[in-house]
Amino acid sequence: MNEFAAVNVNTRSIDDAIAIGAGVYHPHVLRLRDRGEGFGMHLRASTIGPIVIGALEYRTPVSIRAAEFLDSYQVNLPLYGDVLMSYAGREHRATTRQAVVHGPAAPSRVDGWRTPARLLAVKVQSAHLENALASILGHSIQRPIGFHGAVDVTSAAGREWAALARRLDWWARLREEDDPLVGPTLTDAVVRGLLRAGRHEYTSELDDALASDPDASVHRVLSLMHRRAASGASIGDIADEAGVGLRTLEKRFQSRWAHTPSGMLRDIRLAYARRNLRHPESAELLVSDVAARWGLPHPGRFAARYAERFGESPSATLFRGAGARARAAGAIAVGA
Repeated sequence: MNEFAAVNVNTRSIDDAIAIGAGVYHPHVLRLRDRGEGFGMHLRASTIGPIVIGALEYRTPVSIRAAEFLDSYQVNLPLYGDVLMSYAGREHRATTRQAVVHGPAAPSRVDGWRTPARLLAVKVQSAHLENALASILGHSIQRPIGFHGAVDVTSAAGREWAALARRLDWWARLREEDDPLVGPTLTDAVVRGLLRAGRHEYTSELDDALASDPDASVHRVLSLMHRRAASGASIGDIADEAGVGLRTLEKRFQSRWAHTPSGMLRDIRLAYARRNLRHPESAELLVSDVAARWGLPHPGRFAARYAERFGESPSATLFRGAGARARAAGAIAVGA
């Protein structure tokens, strides 16, 4: 488990970049590909449960070499640009349409940043990922999962995983307190989504297991709750997309969480709304804007549910968030 909670650094020191990157992700060797330009690295990352997630970019072309990760898998998805990545004898170009997975079984290499690129870098503890797969399959995993390298994020499963990973990145970097519902279920959705989206030697067996596992529909619905939270989708819409009937879903949710599916969806949306209110992106943001954004269009009902769950009104949360934003802007202005 990583000991840091969050890091957000800009550095022009190669030694600092290597040390920080090793502490957050993996020990590595970093070499400049073009010494005629000034080096720079920006890394923002957070730890949430078994996952480290964040954004990484360099200002000059670099080559990165790392030994076997030993305790983790890493998925790199460019938010823009592309980089060349090699692992276990396979070479793939990570693009906005294709993520690349490196695992604990072989050294890896990254070459890039001849043109601007920013990676969404997702590190998952190997024990957690392998235990999740073993739980679905019903038997232990005797060796590291042999991902084929590339993950097509234009496929249905790939799009869903990429959307969940971006949501987790947003959630992790802005949180000051853990939400007992969102954190565990969102990280679980990212882990299970990676197993579905990436091709590996267990893919066929995994597909068969998911098709016959009654709990798979519950996890699928939870993933869709996170992904569709801002779409206004109803629980009926989500159940239809997951291919499960509402009555069946109600029974499985009550059995597993003593919670209704509609109540779970509402609580996820309330948590996301609270995050927005605590970190308003503009001074003009209204409570009604946030409620509508997260599929909670009735202001009175939203305020009542919000106060019931968080012990304060949404306007009180926004007031504090707006004050913190103004103080931060003032500090930047003074520093400038």
